[in-house]
Amino acid sequence: MESPPFAEIVDALDGRLRPRRLTLFGDVPGTAEVPRLIATLADAALDRGHDVVVAVEIPMTEQARIDSGDLDRVLAGPFWSRPPTYDDGRSSMAMASLLVRLVHRGVTVVAADGPWVGPGGSIDLGALAELETDRDEGMARRILASPPGAVTFALLGVEHVRVRPIAGGSVPAGARLARWEPGLVALAPTWSGGARFGLAGVGSIGGIVSLPDDGDPTPGAWWAAEPGPDGFHGTYCVGPFTASPSAGSASD
Repeated sequence: MESPPFAEIVDALDGRLRPRRLTLFGDVPGTAEVPRLIATLADAALDRGHDVVVAVEIPMTEQARIDSGDLDRVLAGPFWSRPPTYDDGRSSMAMASLLVRLVHRGVTVVAADGPWVGPGGSIDLGALAELETDRDEGMARRILASPPGAVTFALLGVEHVRVRPIAGGSVPAGARLARWEPGLVALAPTWSGGARFGLAGVGSIGGIVSLPDDGDPTPGAWWAAEPGPDGFHGTYCVGPFTASPSAGSASD
C-alpha cells in the first residue's frame, strides 16, 4: 500500500510512537486515506524497533481470516460483501488491504468489534456469548487483552472513541479504556472535503457520500493533555478524502 506524505502527522505524534502508548483515532469509514495513515504510523513505529498493535472496528469473527494475511481469504468473509443497506464503509477495499499489509509487516491486528450477525453469515457457537456483551465493553476488553508493551493504535467509529460518556448514552469504548490506560489520547477526524463510501443516513444504501469542507485544515494532529467537553483530546486531519468502496460494491 503506497502511503501519501503524512510526515506532519507522524511528526506530531512522535511522542505516541513509543511502547505502552495507546492512541485512539475516530474513523471515517470508507476512505482511502485513513487506512493509509494507520499504515504510515505503524511503519514509523516498526522502523524504530517497536512492537505494534492495531485494533480495528471489524467483527471478531473475522480474526482468523485477517491473521491468514491472505487478501482473498479476508474478502471471502461475509462482512466484506454485505448487502448495500448494511455497507457502512468499514468493509472497504482500503481497510482490507491495510489489514493484510499489517499482518505481513508483523503487526498484531485485533478485530475488536463483536461478532457479525448480518445477512449471509453464520455465527460461531463459541461467539454466541459475545452477543450479550455491550458492544463498547467488548471492544475495550479486546483491546486491553492485546499484547502489552506495544505501540497501539485503535481505529474505531467516532462515537466509540470518546473518553467521556455522552449524557443519556452508553459508555464509549474510549471511556472504558481510559480507566485502565490513563495516558491514552483520543483524536477526532477533521477534513477538507472529498468523499467517503458508506451510508448517507438511516434507510440509505452504501454509496459515495460527499463530505463538507471543515475550513481547509492542513494535515496534522493537535491535542491537549486533558480531553475537552466533547470527550476528545484533539483532532487529526489527512486533508481531503477519497472514497474507497467495498469489494462487493467495486465488483457490481
